[in-house]
Amino acid sequence: MMLAHCRLFGNDDLEGFEQFVSQALAVSRDDNERCTAEIIRVICLIKYDKFTEGVKQLYQTLEQYPEEKSIHYSVLPHLMNYVYHWSNFSEIFEILERLLPEKGQEDADDLELFRCYLELIDESNRWDRKSQILSRLKSLARNLQDEQDVDRAKSMFEQEFDEYEQVGRFREAELVVTFLLELDRHDVDYKEWKAATKHKVAVEKAYKKMMGDPSIFPGATTFVAYWFHLRYMPPEAMPEELESLADLATQMDYIDLSEVEYKSELGYGLHRIRKGHPAIYHAFREEWDELLAECMQGLSRKERRALK
Repeated sequence: MMLAHCRLFGNDDLEGFEQFVSQALAVSRDDNERCTAEIIRVICLIKYDKFTEGVKQLYQTLEQYPEEKSIHYSVLPHLMNYVYHWSNFSEIFEILERLLPEKGQEDADDLELFRCYLELIDESNRWDRKSQILSRLKSLARNLQDEQDVDRAKSMFEQEFDEYEQVGRFREAELVVTFLLELDRHDVDYKEWKAATKHKVAVEKAYKKMMGDPSIFPGATTFVAYWFHLRYMPPEAMPEELESLADLATQMDYIDLSEVEYKSELGYGLHRIRKGHPAIYHAFREEWDELLAECMQGLSRKERRALK
């Protein structure tokens, strides 16, 4: 079989490769070897842009060798690589659904499959599938009784959690740590991670809602965006222009306003955020209070009272 791989990937010789696979199947001694040959065929079909044919072959292999799921899962990285290039999320979801074991039958061999499923939810932004996959993850956690299997699951999904946190994908991180808590409900670190990510998810949701509010003065939302990225997002996620925009907020398309007029507009914007988006106000209360105090300088008593 390695010879077949070498011949295919060295010369792109699909016809020659197919001959080798047929020969390998002819001399295969058991289902494990036959299934391996068929899955290598599937992988090569996907790699060489014969996706539909490859999926058809995969489904046939699943039906013919249902007990060889560890071999079936060899196709997972190639499916994920395919979806990154073509974004055909619905097709990959359908395939992963076919690969999933029956509910209650999940075991340690399925860890990589569930990791890929979570990754696909992330890439496709299909959060309507969250409750479904969370239910399956809880079932998987209950079925992991062997200590080595539990440790393996913890290691795999702790890494997933760290990677999501590092790129500011808080909803994904929260989903992963929920599974980790199912594995070990008494782990202090997991509890702290859960609380922290829950807070970040709430702030991010409020932030996105506020950024879509057209009634708020854009100068005020610039400060919010800067504070949000500074506190919650990784440094590389900070838009290049955002820091300078925050420094120059008083000149952002409002150069025709006097300083007092601009401060008044900015102060009213902050006031609307405090009243209409309290989660954002409380998340950045110290920054708000400091900026609001600056905005009040030079305003009349009546104008200052209106901002309180």
